Amino acid sequence: MNLFKLTDIPYLDHKELSSKRGIPSLTFYDEETWHIWVQTPDGLIKIDGYPAEGTYFSKNPVTENDVYLEFFNFLGQKALRKEILKPVHGIQDDIMNICASLKKISLLYQLSKDKSLDVSRMVITELEYLINVCRSIFDLLQEIISELWETVTLNNPNIKKKKLNDKFRKMVIENEEILKPSIIQERFSIPEILANFYHDYAEFFQILRKYRDNLVHHGSSLEFIFTTERGFAVRDSVKPFSLFKVWNEKHKLPNSLASLRVPVAYMVFKTLSACEHFATSIQKCIVFPNEIVPNYKLLLRMSHGNELMKLKKIIDDSLWLDE
Repeated sequence: MNLFKLTDIPYLDHKELSSKRGIPSLTFYDEETWHIWVQTPDGLIKIDGYPAEGTYFSKNPVTENDVYLEFFNFLGQKALRKEILKPVHGIQDDIMNICASLKKISLLYQLSKDKSLDVSRMVITELEYLINVCRSIFDLLQEIISELWETVTLNNPNIKKKKLNDKFRKMVIENEEILKPSIIQERFSIPEILANFYHDYAEFFQILRKYRDNLVHHGSSLEFIFTTERGFAVRDSVKPFSLFKVWNEKHKLPNSLASLRVPVAYMVFKTLSACEHFATSIQKCIVFPNEIVPNYKLLLRMSHGNELMKLKKIIDDSLWLDE
C-alpha cells in the first residue's frame, strides 16, 4: 500500500498549506478521471471510485446535479478553519436536504393525480420543514461570519474591532425593528459593504423567523393546501408566502389561487442568495489567502442538485408544477 502526504498531491498549492487552514476535499476530477485520497491512521492512500455525495474539486460540474456555489468555493479555497467546520457542514447538509424536499414536492404532485390519495398533509409537512431549515441556515451563516471576523486584522489600529454576535437576529433586529445599515456598521464596527449585506436580508429573515417561531413554539400550522391539475396552490393572501410578493397575476387560477411552487422557490433562492452575497461582499473588503487548489472550483455533489438550477426560472415565470 502506497502512502501519500499532502505535498504529494499535485492539485494542492503546497505553499498555501498550513496547520491553520482546512482542506475541504481530497477528491479531484481531472481529464475525465477521478483522483481520490482518503485519510488513514498511517497516512493518505489513493483509492479508485467516485463520490456519491459531498464536495470535490473540478474545472466544471461533472453531472447536472453537481452545484457550484461561490459561498462554498470561497470558504473551501480561502477561509476554511476548524472553528467553522461544523456550521459549514451544517449548511452543506441543509442544502442537500432542501433539494431532496423540493424533489419530494414534485413527486407528491405526481402522486396527487391519483384522486384516491390525499397528499396535502404531506406537502404541508415539507413546507414546514423548508421554513425551519431556511431559518436555521441564517444562524449557521452567522456562526461562520462571527468566527471569520475573529481572524481579521484591521489595517487601521485606531479602530477597535468588536466581537460579532453569533445570532443573525441580534445583528439586524432590535425590539422587532430592523436596524438601518448605518447603525449596524457603527454598532459592530464592520465595513459598510457588510452592513449593507445584513440590512438587505433583514426583512426576509424577519419573515422566516416569525413564521418559524409560530410553527415551532406557538403550535401554528400552515393553512390548507389546494391540489389542482396544475400543481399545489394556496390563496394569494396566505402568509408568509404572500409577503414575498412574487406571484404573477396572469398565472393565478380563479378564486385567487396561486402556485405554491413560486414562493417556495423564492424562499430557497433568497436563503442561498444570502450565503452567496456574503461570500462576494466579504472578499471585497477583506484580503484572504490565495486559493488552496488553484484553477479549480469546489463543487457540491448531491442527488437532486438540479432542483436549485430551476429556482430562478420558477420565480421569474411564476411556474406551476406542470410547467
